[in-house]
Amino acid sequence: MAGGHDHSVARRTLADPRSVDRASDLLDACDVWSVANSGGAEGTVDVWDISAIADGAAFDLRFDARSEPDRYRVAYAGVQVYDSGWRGASHDDDDARFEGGFAGPGRDEALDLFVKRGHAQCTVTVVGGTSSTVWDDRVRCRLP
Repeated sequence: MAGGHDHSVARRTLADPRSVDRASDLLDACDVWSVANSGGAEGTVDVWDISAIADGAAFDLRFDARSEPDRYRVAYAGVQVYDSGWRGASHDDDDARFEGGFAGPGRDEALDLFVKRGHAQCTVTVVGGTSSTVWDDRVRCRLP
């Protein structure tokens, strides 16, 4: 289950996802989807404390950008291990704000993003694309 959130609200542009809300969440059990966050245009950066999870666990992400464009990025050990590209309905595909166009529908999951090897945190960054966007994401670990 997700832990408490420590939010510090700040405005940001599409090019600067570092200034969105930041939250700290605890992942202390595997084989359960844990809700990280949901929200709107501001997006979020969720820093997951995975120190209680055994080395060797594989990590997954499930997300739903619905129809408005959003982008999901996962980092582990200082390395970006996943970038969903812009997800949502492609009716905005010709909008210059969404560089590279749309990578797929709003709802998807990415499996086996990384295997825990000693590092105690992973980060999920959601970049909200428009002022009317609504999205959510969940993480899960699985032991072999």
